[in-house]
Amino acid sequence: MKNVIRLAALYVSACLWATTAMADAETDCQKGTGDIQVRGCTQIITSGHVFGEPISVGNLAAVYVNRGIAYKNQRQFDKAIVDYTRALALDPKFARAYFNRGNAYNAQGRHDKAIADFTSAVEANPKFTEAYDNRGGVYENKAQYDKAIADFTRALELNPKYARAYFNRGNAYGGKGQYDAAIADYTSALKRDPKYAKAHFNRGFAYANKGRPDEAIADYSRALELNPKYAEAYYNRGISHDARGRHDRAIADYTSALGLNPKFAKAHLNQGADYYRKGQYDKAIADYTHALDLNAKLTKAYLNRGAAYRNKGRWDLAIADYTSALELDENSIEAYDNRGGLYYRKRQYDQAIADYTRVLTLNPKSANAYYNRGIAYRNKGQYGAAIADYSRTLKLNPKDAKAYLNRGFAYINKGLSDNAIADYTSLLKLDPKSANAYNNRGVAHEQKGQLGKAIADYRKALKLSPNHQGSRGGLKRLGAKE
Repeated sequence: MKNVIRLAALYVSACLWATTAMADAETDCQKGTGDIQVRGCTQIITSGHVFGEPISVGNLAAVYVNRGIAYKNQRQFDKAIVDYTRALALDPKFARAYFNRGNAYNAQGRHDKAIADFTSAVEANPKFTEAYDNRGGVYENKAQYDKAIADFTRALELNPKYARAYFNRGNAYGGKGQYDAAIADYTSALKRDPKYAKAHFNRGFAYANKGRPDEAIADYSRALELNPKYAEAYYNRGISHDARGRHDRAIADYTSALGLNPKFAKAHLNQGADYYRKGQYDKAIADYTHALDLNAKLTKAYLNRGAAYRNKGRWDLAIADYTSALELDENSIEAYDNRGGLYYRKRQYDQAIADYTRVLTLNPKSANAYYNRGIAYRNKGQYGAAIADYSRTLKLNPKDAKAYLNRGFAYINKGLSDNAIADYTSLLKLDPKSANAYNNRGVAHEQKGQLGKAIADYRKALKLSPNHQGSRGGLKRLGAKE
């Protein structure tokens, strides 16, 4: 949650032009807007007079500040800064000039200069509440949350009714992950301003991060009552509906967000995810494609669209998406893992092995990647490499039944019957109803010439799975009855 710095309203020196009969230039400089205000202030600066009298140094400084504010409102920040600087040359203790120049620097992203100016403002006027608030906002944007909190707290000491300072301090607490404190501050802001839509929105965000989606939904809904065009509130409420498993409601909220902001890429991303959950892959693909049209650097959109293509059997398109994801994030384990799975399905075992190897480089404790690479090695007839990978799988996960099953198969193909028998026996301790384990152990016994044990295992397999062709064939081969 980023704090938005509050720019000052038009400043007019208290001692500026006491006379009641005001010429157009004076009126325009004080009360005009845009080019009219600039023109009025410039006329006074150029003439050096006001109401026919030479302008005082203090009032001239105020005119520069007013013109600076006019430039700021036109987003001509460099010109605004020049005018604020001229005002300060005339009056080095002009707190409002420091304040407004700080705002201009902040708008340009020159945060350190902004902090310096807000600091000068509070040194010139230690009770300058807004300067503390704005400096706190810059600290928050720099993720210096403790300094931000200190400034917001000082602003509240000066003005306990300052709803915005509560709001901003809540943002800083949220940045620190202290969501209870953030919620308390947003609640204080709302007590002082019940129609503060952003406070409802941010409190909803804090509730969501606390794992309290119902309270979050309530706050987002209140924010939308106050501001029906609040696209982000629809989007966040959709996320909270998803957290509650209410995917149709979430889709409705993402659709509303997109109606207000058709360029909301993340809303397309989340809506696509909900369509994916519902098995509506074409709609999911359409949303992910829209998201990528808006932001071609959304790695997650490539990953998700790849998954949707995969589930539709469009493997080449899925592989292309996973590859695009890896171009954006070369360390994406999900992309390597999923692409490896598709290469395996396409019987491109070398590419699959390469992808699983990359997964293991990034995460050496991925039992699943060792297992999958082992399967690929097995299908290439590289049983020694397969056995090594299944062994690593079992070291990480000693209860992986499939790893015992497949390592046993590899041992049989290597002629290591005793090792195979040991693996199938271990598997049967984990899963006593595994017909395949009995069948394969029977094969290993047969390989050793232990025909009685082989027949017993084939019969147990058939008892568990009456249509098990391997065991039926084994008994026939050994001339034994079922």
